[in-house]
Amino acid sequence: MNQNRPSTEHWFLQGTKAKLACGALSAEIELQWPTRGLRNLLLSGETVDGWLMGVDVALEEATERLWQPTDVYTRGSDLIATYRKPRGQPFTLQVYWRVVAPNDCQAAVVEAIVSIQTREWEAHPHVTLTSALAVDNSRVENGGVFFRSQHDWGYVEVSPPGDFTASTGETTAQRLCSSHWSYGNQFMERGVIRRLRLRGAFVPTAEAEDAVNQMRSDLLIEPLPLTT
Repeated sequence: MNQNRPSTEHWFLQGTKAKLACGALSAEIELQWPTRGLRNLLLSGETVDGWLMGVDVALEEATERLWQPTDVYTRGSDLIATYRKPRGQPFTLQVYWRVVAPNDCQAAVVEAIVSIQTREWEAHPHVTLTSALAVDNSRVENGGVFFRSQHDWGYVEVSPPGDFTASTGETTAQRLCSSHWSYGNQFMERGVIRRLRLRGAFVPTAEAEDAVNQMRSDLLIEPLPLTT
């Protein structure tokens, strides 16, 4: 496994573990457990229970298994991991966890870009991105997901139209409110690359609704970032 440029302004990489510093947010991720996402969250020095942007190829499976990244490196604001045939699935999955420059009301902005490619003549990949936080509730509204709490912050997630189907729920074991962004069961043939994006931001609670609208507008006008 190649490991290039082990640290950047936002990422510090040690083997398959990476630490994130993103404005008021700090976190870490174990890249052999991408389903667990960005964890050990601190927002302005305060602990936030839960995780952000865990990536899974089979949400319905009850057991976790180690994933073996074939390539892990940092580049600029990106942490990049490549998984070939994750959990035996017939496709390659490349995940970019990306730091995005925040606007005035955003405490921190992160993005996950999932790139799927298959060498098979036919595949039907299924990928789900999940976040879960200890807040009062989470709900789908205006095409985004709102996490609302009694704190002075909220967390919102948005994806471009056509990338994912959004839903919310509650994790049984930890009693966390969760979001689920699913893509799946669509035909893909050899040589085609499908890229999916999810952006999340910590914002003041009063700004949450406006933040979703602004983030959606930003994603619509931004060119699709290169992931090769």
